[in-house]
Amino acid sequence: MPNKLLEIIELIYAVALGTETSDHLLETLSDYFRCETVYFVEPVRSSGALFADKNSTPSALPRKPDAKQPKIQDPTKNARKYAEEKFVCDIGDASARHLTNQVTSEAVEITDKTASINMAGEHTSPFSLRLRRAPSEAGFDKKDRELLQTLAPHLEQARCIHKNLAARSSTAPFLIKQLIEFLPFSVILLDREGRVCLTNEMAANAPRTNGLALNVDGLKASVEEENRALQRLIKECCDLREQATGNTPFQDIKISKRSGTRPYIVTLAIIPAGHADENDSGPAVALFVHDPDQYWVTPYKRFKSLFGLTQTEARVATAVMQGKTLQQCADNIGHSLSTSRNMLKRVFAKTDTCRQNQLASLLAHTTVNILQGESKQ
Repeated sequence: MPNKLLEIIELIYAVALGTETSDHLLETLSDYFRCETVYFVEPVRSSGALFADKNSTPSALPRKPDAKQPKIQDPTKNARKYAEEKFVCDIGDASARHLTNQVTSEAVEITDKTASINMAGEHTSPFSLRLRRAPSEAGFDKKDRELLQTLAPHLEQARCIHKNLAARSSTAPFLIKQLIEFLPFSVILLDREGRVCLTNEMAANAPRTNGLALNVDGLKASVEEENRALQRLIKECCDLREQATGNTPFQDIKISKRSGTRPYIVTLAIIPAGHADENDSGPAVALFVHDPDQYWVTPYKRFKSLFGLTQTEARVATAVMQGKTLQQCADNIGHSLSTSRNMLKRVFAKTDTCRQNQLASLLAHTTVNILQGESKQ
């Protein structure tokens, strides 16, 4: 197989993975097959269609033999690494060998100056690759047919890969939404303009008159000086996003409450640009808001099962984790202080701890605290 044809096959997969543009592929095909125009015809158009420009129908590119077109690079940062990671996706039975057996010689049609690769679309929607030579050029011959026949299964393979990756990308927002609902604190995701694009229910239902206010324009602090500092941190995170790798340090800020109680603790984390969608409209900054005066919705019944506690012991343990005194615990449960002390000793024995701060730390750092909609106990 000619080296140039191998380069074209590699380019086909690069387009499927998003590391090269379809224009670059069309230019390369035009030069290799000495064509006046090369374009793709896709009857079913969608945002996930491969090899098709969203603003033109069909995608066409005239050949310019006198001036080689510059290579068009995808501006996405770390695109090659991202593509290599995405390439290992599962595409069902659409392997290259399987597709080669499925593509027949009738897939390639030649009529003098025009050649087409017509894919039936077993795994994707039907489409055609059209190549047209200038009147001054020789017509397509048997050798050209064989070369185009070689490209056919790779075109279909690439479209299967692209379709699979697009399907996975479309489920990402839903999965993110489900995951952040498990967290026992407010989570707010902002785009690069600082606007809210996703929150969990805890953030959406948080009071908006006690020092922090959340709306579509972002998160605002009621104290002007603190709000300026918060907005500055958000802007810095957005500006640094292009250079973010995954080891980006967190930023923290305290926001005062109007009630005068302990302040909110807001932590900002950069979401690297390589994880955003192609329009760069995805989450850019994550904000985690902790209210030290808000008790976690602690599932004491799960503590009971995990450590072999009785129901009363589990409620005592939960009260300790929430920072309550034994007297407060006794008052809430409805028994004496001495009973609470005895219960606590038994909890120490079952959890292999000996002090209240050890017990509180153990319980606070278990995965039992992820939320499942239990009511406050």
